[in-house]
Amino acid sequence: MTATDAPPRIDPSPDDANDLLARDVHVLGTILGDVLREVAGDDAFELVEEFRQLRTRVIASARSMDEVELAQALDQMFSKASYEYVVDNWLKPVMQDIGEEWLAGRLDIAGEHFVSNAVMRRLGAAFETAPLPVRGPLVLVGLPAGSYHEIGPLAFATAARRIGLAALYLGSNVPLEAWTRAVSIHKASAIVLSVVQPHDVAEVNTLVDVLTAEHPELLIVVGGRLQHDVNGLVMHLPEGIAASAAALATRLMG
Repeated sequence: MTATDAPPRIDPSPDDANDLLARDVHVLGTILGDVLREVAGDDAFELVEEFRQLRTRVIASARSMDEVELAQALDQMFSKASYEYVVDNWLKPVMQDIGEEWLAGRLDIAGEHFVSNAVMRRLGAAFETAPLPVRGPLVLVGLPAGSYHEIGPLAFATAARRIGLAALYLGSNVPLEAWTRAVSIHKASAIVLSVVQPHDVAEVNTLVDVLTAEHPELLIVVGGRLQHDVNGLVMHLPEGIAASAAALATRLMG
């Protein structure tokens, strides 16, 4: 058969293409699952599979705004491993999924806020139950003026308390004057700032300049995806709340 005799190419319809992609993803997932089971054992496979199902449940509950289903999924998630492990390895990917669903238009802002606020309530409860040391270096954790993404810094503040640091969480949208006053009143050893949006960078740079001049002994710590855009003498946090809390504890307490 020559090229001119070949039957015309028929491209799959969008629905057919989606079906083919779904089958390919399913096959790939099966292969990866078999490899994980062989290398790490049944327990590791079951844990990963359970997490995959929980991610699906959280996204579905965000779309339907089913409070009972979301609460059950989050409760199950936090019951399976340590707080730090769940936040770093389960909660962070789930919240990234939620953000991607919103960006793609598959989830509206109400659904995104519905999940975010449920997560904040879980983190707040964990923060309140973590013991506050009566001695040791005091650390102030929060966000600069105009910044409202609280899940990361609150998750970190909880991990910091759990590792033995006297962490106080100041919350979102903390203006420059409030930071300087809090440092003076509490005689803080360190402050931790989250830098996740472009407008955070300028606010944090100003804050670093002012606090470095007024409190040269203060350790200024930055985390978040834009932390390396911050100028001045600051400590940068590693990836993950467990590693970040451990790094700060080592720096402050040896």
